Amino acid sequence: LEENQLVLVYQWQPQLAAQLKSNGYGLLFSADDKARVLAYHEKLTRLADDYPDGRVSLEEILPALFALATVRSEHQGDPRAEKRALLQTLGMYVMGINVGRFVDAPVEAGQHRMYLTVLGRHDLAQHFTVSAAVTVSAGRGLGNAIGLFKELDDSRGGTGFSFDDLLADRAGVQLAELVTETPNSARVMQQRLRGQLTESDFMPAIDNLPPAIMELAFKQRYRDLDSEKYALVDDEIERRIQRCPVYRPVGK
Repeated sequence: LEENQLVLVYQWQPQLAAQLKSNGYGLLFSADDKARVLAYHEKLTRLADDYPDGRVSLEEILPALFALATVRSEHQGDPRAEKRALLQTLGMYVMGINVGRFVDAPVEAGQHRMYLTVLGRHDLAQHFTVSAAVTVSAGRGLGNAIGLFKELDDSRGGTGFSFDDLLADRAGVQLAELVTETPNSARVMQQRLRGQLTESDFMPAIDNLPPAIMELAFKQRYRDLDSEKYALVDDEIERRIQRCPVYRPVGK
């Protein structure tokens, strides 16, 4: 440490890297959280048997998962930990990540999987659930930042900066924050989400949002993320999210 300066020396240790690669995934969850993740993974596996064609809306899946969270919370006594594990497991499932990398989950050959969607699109389900999983793991700031940086990166050579995707990201962040903010908010959200749902309860419409746009066109139209033009779209996204019944205010 020096005046106004921190010098950090990083030394690569191949043996340690190899050890982390082989064993490190298992260190990401405590023993209790591993049990929770396994419970929600097993529930998703059983739900998949009810949908032989595989294509399923999240509106069908979320109530079953949150009903399980209600039962487990009554016995385990930690509603926020249950919601955190629920959303982490759901995010991994939607992205096709093998949960066996983190917990000792039974592997069944040819196991049937669901193709989860929101508004008929799998990519929106991915944005929604991954943003929720990141938020319960690392907070709202990182959840929002990762979604935004992903769109900025896409504008530089991918599918373009998509406000549709950004809306799904932000809705997932909002869901995650409310289900883990306080013990009371976790219980209230548990009640809202374990009953019959429609997609409009938790996912706003994407109608009439600006189309996906590449970086040069983005700079010409919006200049940057601090411009008034961009703020108009950002505010509209926030208004749509707040109009969803699931996200109405929860008392502390």
